[in-house]
This record gives sequence, C-alpha cells and structure tokens, in this order.
Amino acid sequence: MPSMVGQSEPPPAPDWLPEWVGLVGCACWVSDPVGRLVYLNDEGRRLFKVGDEALGRWCHSIVRGLDEQGRDFCREACPAWCDAMRARPARPRTLRTRGPDGRGPWSLVWIVSVRGPQGTHPWLVHCACSQERAHVIEREAAADAR
Repeated sequence: MPSMVGQSEPPPAPDWLPEWVGLVGCACWVSDPVGRLVYLNDEGRRLFKVGDEALGRWCHSIVRGLDEQGRDFCREACPAWCDAMRARPARPRTLRTRGPDGRGPWSLVWIVSVRGPQGTHPWLVHCACSQERAHVIEREAAADAR
C-alpha cells in the first residue's frame, strides 16, 4: 500500500510532476495527499489572485470551489480526493472556483490523481478552463424559456 505524506512542511514545487502539467494552457494547481497546495501555475495564480504565499496552504481554502448545487466541493476529504483513494476514474467537474473574493468564474475542472515520490498518493493535479460564458448563456436560455 502506498504511503501517505505526513504533516511535515510541503516540499517545493515537485520536479517529478509529469511534463504535461507544465504544458497545460489553463489554470493548473497540484495538492499533496493531505490537501496542501504544492504547485500553482501563472494562470492559477491569476484565477485565485494569489502568489507564492498560497503554497503550503490548504487547497480548499484557496480554491473554495462550489458544485452546481451551491455546495462546497472543495473541503477536507473532497470528492476528488475520495475518488482517487478508491481508484475511481477522473471525470470533469463543473465548479465555481470562488477564490479569495468569492466571485471566481465557473470552470470545467479535471482532477487527475498522480503518484508522487516513494509511491505516495493521491497528489491531485487540477486543470481548470473557464466556463463562465457557457453558464451565462444557460441562465439566459432558462430565463427565456419561462
């Protein structure tokens, strides 16, 4: 069984991450097995309006994602973490990534579990593409249908 990372300080941005993580053209961030941010690309920093101070903090405290029913998706032992622990396949999620001001966009978020050093898991790679325009169109169409 893979080991879990303890409560020590998170490592610097992992150099063992798959190469594709640095090549995605959308907001991307990585959380360690206990839920702390260890990587945040430039698009992610812009999305959440944060800098290096976000590294080492709880992922859910920065992202603050809501699902389509308005429930907190981002929390300790979030659904994506639970899926990874049960070896369930990654699937896209539509989340409102609120960030610090509570007004972030709706995003289509892929959350992929990868193994880290010494087989530790789940390290969760999050890739978010804004879907705000799609949600505006859906709301307008629903209002027109009434």
